[in-house]
Amino acid sequence: IDSPRHRASHIEREALLSDQLPVEPVKFIVLVPCSLVIENTNATNLTAIVDFGHSFLYSRQELLDSEFLHEMANGNGNIMIASNWRGMSRLDLPLVLRTFVSEPSMFSSLRDNIIQGYGPRVAI
Repeated sequence: IDSPRHRASHIEREALLSDQLPVEPVKFIVLVPCSLVIENTNATNLTAIVDFGHSFLYSRQELLDSEFLHEMANGNGNIMIASNWRGMSRLDLPLVLRTFVSEPSMFSSLRDNIIQGYGPRVAI
């Protein structure tokens, strides 16, 4: 963390004030249930847009794999959105294992990843 280039060291005020912020694409899934598409053309039966958070060490794919979530969206008139939660997805498994097995000092990196995971979710 003492390194000035470490992402947890500080906020780069100059980068925030300039037009040179890096742009990163966010992959996400939107599930629109058949009950909204077939029965309703003006979306009056839409009850909620649900931001689905996947299970620990899984991915946004869980939204497509779960029959329960499809039934819930269809029965309640919910549109569901999912993206990978940085710090909690299967892509983070190596860091999680390394932290718990050999380097507990890296726990702050796990925490930072989870906090940074809010950005893409807010953008969606």
